Amino acid sequence: MAESRLPIDFAARLAIWRRLGWVELTDAEENAAWHRFEAAFGHFGTGIREPVPSLTWNISGVYDGGEELLRWLEADLNAKALRSLTACTSLGESVYALDWQHPCFWFDPRGGVRSGDPDEWAVPVLPNGDHYVFLARDLRFGFIGHMDASVCVFGAPLLAELAADLPVAFTCLLRRDGQPVEK
Repeated sequence: MAESRLPIDFAARLAIWRRLGWVELTDAEENAAWHRFEAAFGHFGTGIREPVPSLTWNISGVYDGGEELLRWLEADLNAKALRSLTACTSLGESVYALDWQHPCFWFDPRGGVRSGDPDEWAVPVLPNGDHYVFLARDLRFGFIGHMDASVCVFGAPLLAELAADLPVAFTCLLRRDGQPVEK
């Protein structure tokens, strides 16, 4: 999409995000990324196949404490995702940052984002009413945020990194390797 057709506020945000390591996917890249995602994991409308290994967390409680708490929990999740993505990628390696039915990006975890501040994130990790996906280019690890208020974390390296300091929002485990966890 050409910048001249973008609303001025979005064009300004794109410029800021570019400086922070977010590069908008072309239409062809976006279509190819969603095609790869759906081939590997299924479609949000018909059900996602959670890979092995994976852990899926119910995060519905983050929406119960008001806007200030929600923003803090989102920042915590973003910061810990950033730390984990940085540890799991090599210098210069970007990951897909997919936002269901919205602009999608390449995200370089070393590109300039330094915190979990939601204003620095073109695509959030916290699925606040939408589906958000972060994927390694080769699909070896990632985050799949469902609008049903759950986040699936998959891939051994990402799970290991995140386990060292779990996001505060990850208190209720729903599924392990796609299978319900007995309570």
